[in-house]
Amino acid sequence: MSLKGLWNRIRGKPKEEDLLVVSLQTGETKEEEIGVAKLQERKPSIPKDKLQTLYETDPIVFRAIRKYVDAIASDYFLEGGDEEERKKLDKWIREKGFLFKIQDAIVDIFLCADAWWELIPKYSIKDLDIKPLNPKNIDFIRDTNGNVELDENGKPKGIIQQTYLEEIYWYKNKVETKSGKILLESETEDLRERIVNLNLFKYGESFTGYTPLLPVYKSAIIRLNMSDMIGESAFRGGGLVVYISGKPSQQTLDNLKKDLKNITTRNIFIFEDKIKLENIPIPDLSGRERLVYYYADEVAGGLGVPLCLMLSGASMQAREREQMSVDFELSIKPLQERLAYQIREKVFKKLWKIWGCKGEVPYIKFAERTPFAKLTRSRTIATLARRRLITYDPELEMRIRQELDLPTSFIAEEINKWKEEGKRPTPIGSDVDVYEK
Repeated sequence: MSLKGLWNRIRGKPKEEDLLVVSLQTGETKEEEIGVAKLQERKPSIPKDKLQTLYETDPIVFRAIRKYVDAIASDYFLEGGDEEERKKLDKWIREKGFLFKIQDAIVDIFLCADAWWELIPKYSIKDLDIKPLNPKNIDFIRDTNGNVELDENGKPKGIIQQTYLEEIYWYKNKVETKSGKILLESETEDLRERIVNLNLFKYGESFTGYTPLLPVYKSAIIRLNMSDMIGESAFRGGGLVVYISGKPSQQTLDNLKKDLKNITTRNIFIFEDKIKLENIPIPDLSGRERLVYYYADEVAGGLGVPLCLMLSGASMQAREREQMSVDFELSIKPLQERLAYQIREKVFKKLWKIWGCKGEVPYIKFAERTPFAKLTRSRTIATLARRRLITYDPELEMRIRQELDLPTSFIAEEINKWKEEGKRPTPIGSDVDVYEK
């Protein structure tokens, strides 16, 4: 074997003939429509129970996740589709408490990488219920290597759900238990679509997601341990210690201990010179306190939430705080878009089939809970309007009102009126720019 061959073998580099075989096999495949690569799932290395415990015990992690919940899904509006169908969908969302289920799903995504729902269609009354599932007890069916098993169309073969009784398998045409009992069958409906999987962070080739708690888990545990240590040191320090010369009787020691046990600043004691009182020294914790803030900042940075938004003790100039707030607010928009797309594809389209609606399925738009970003955007719109680069029209006003959670019923009527009359926006505004300070 040549030196180059030995080096490649040590590094684990495949032989050239192996690469050639793979290339030839890929070229001969007839599965062009679904791809030929076998799915390789990257599974989280930290148990979900530990991540949930961290959420329940670490105030930084808890507040960061709640920040995401409030920022992503505090409110919504619907866009597109027929107006009457859109009103019907909005009524369904409010009656089912769908927004609250979305908020709970975001928490599940941060703790378990994915959120899972079961869609329960009621065809007789044309309705759809949603049942949240425990994300720790459900997954796609996998092979012995941990890869998701695929069907002939490249979709997951099925879903496995662990209940308190036994395992349930969701396949395309049937739902059955591990013992073989058939719970549901259908020749027209893909029953796998009744199980909805949602995620916000995922690898490109994976059907399941991951959680940003993974890279910050170790730092969070270190900070919690240090906080406990500092609190314990401060609690144990400052106690009374008594020095007594000679050999006092046990009765004297017991009486002295009893008298000093509940001592306050209002007590007056007179001792002989052979009794001396001092305090246990409190250790210097200033350096360790800064280290706790460092790890808190590391956890907040890993989760993408500025520490200054969660801890008042985090020192920062007002300008820096505002800029970091804007950066956080802007990072929320892609997550809103990703979640809204999954909800429309997996829930709204299913509901449209049940209702028999023929129009376009509306899009759900989550309101931007971003005061700093909104202020910047408002100034930009105002500047463009003054320069006559944008002009008034009811659709523009409708969008602004929706984002600011203002009434829109009158504007909807105005839009229909403009469309019927064929009206077009006319330039308005001032010729002079007014610069805001």
